[in-house]
Amino acid sequence: LPRATAPRDSALLPAVAPRRERSQTDPDSTLGPSPPAVEAARSIGASDRRIMFVHLVPQVLGPVITIGTFGLATAILSTASLSFLGLGAQPPTAEWGLMLSEARRFIRIAWWLAVFPGLAIMLAVLTVNVIGDAVRDALDPRLQTAGD
Repeated sequence: LPRATAPRDSALLPAVAPRRERSQTDPDSTLGPSPPAVEAARSIGASDRRIMFVHLVPQVLGPVITIGTFGLATAILSTASLSFLGLGAQPPTAEWGLMLSEARRFIRIAWWLAVFPGLAIMLAVLTVNVIGDAVRDALDPRLQTAGD
């Protein structure tokens, strides 16, 4: 009989993402050649600190911010989901998922008790994602044109 293997899941993603970013920018990495800007900076004698802050950090900042904002949006949804299921904060604490859970009993007579916490969750997640994308677009040097 073949041995059962553990399924690969998204729980490993946060641990893999920083390594991926490091492998794309590490000049001593065996995973690929270093970026041409790093090679050029080394050839003119730039210090490691200057190479890091002038050439590497701008390249990595956009993806790191994007991963962070998506993580924050996931945390908002996870917290609301757990509260909705009764696994989060208990009733004196106000949480959107708990509000949705308690509003289920009154949905026919007071629909706004469920609609507004649901809209708040949706708007919070959407806002975090849009802000993250806007910051990434503003900071990503690959998206900037030569005329800027």
